Amino acid sequence: MPAGNQFGTRYAKISRVNIPRLPRLILRFPAHQHSDLPLQPGMSRLCRDPDFDRGLMLAREGCRSLIDFCLDARGLWLHVAEGVAGVHVNGRPVRTLALLRAGDCIHCEGVEMCVGEVAGRAAKALPEPDEFDAPEKLPFPVLRGLCGDDHGRTLLIDRSLKIGGKDADIVLEGEQDMLAQIDCRQGQLWLQAVKTGQAVQLNGESVELAQLQHGDQLAFAPGSRYLLEAPGQSAAVLAAAQKPAAAVPQPEAGQNMSPRRWQVPWLLLAAILSAAFLAALLWFGVK
Repeated sequence: MPAGNQFGTRYAKISRVNIPRLPRLILRFPAHQHSDLPLQPGMSRLCRDPDFDRGLMLAREGCRSLIDFCLDARGLWLHVAEGVAGVHVNGRPVRTLALLRAGDCIHCEGVEMCVGEVAGRAAKALPEPDEFDAPEKLPFPVLRGLCGDDHGRTLLIDRSLKIGGKDADIVLEGEQDMLAQIDCRQGQLWLQAVKTGQAVQLNGESVELAQLQHGDQLAFAPGSRYLLEAPGQSAAVLAAAQKPAAAVPQPEAGQNMSPRRWQVPWLLLAAILSAAFLAALLWFGVK
């Protein structure tokens, strides 16, 4: 094979290894006539749409944009142009820059946008339970509250969790009935709506049953958002992290100490002698 072809093949392999797999995200407009906008790797710039009183469109080359979506290996970023006000993410104002996740809601120029996944996550049936569903073998993921009464709190998922009314494990304000339940099946977490036909929001998508992954954003009711963290961490990793460190063996009495242990006294003695010599020079002067 020619040297040029060998280099080309090798470079292609390196490129495939080094290029990260970017998420396939889409921008939906729930309460508007806009069609869904797939977010491609790179920059997607939005400006005002002249065909709508309140509308946004992809900015043409040379046109000033209101907001920019940048999708790269670091994730999805929202950049607000200078002088643009009234941009909110999940109800919080954004002045310059914000990191977005699937499930985030953006409001700009009176238009609501929702970041979602191209591929749907809805499932048809739960897998059969097995021995890995025991609570002591769970990977112990957590739900982190993003807003509402649980904002800033970390809720441990060490058993089956019910979300909704006053008898639930996670009580939502204003809810009387159970809305959803999180279970572990075959080592994976599953989200299931309690009532048929009553969907919950997973990364901006309405689902009744879906398998959960690290980084998923769940919305059960208005003003209640949670982020799922570390669902794939194995119990073995947790056990290793929680295992106390082994005690360092102490040398027995009469055992010779290593030469490294004697380096500190010699250095200290040399420093003392140097200081004494300098003090003598300053006190008596140079003859």
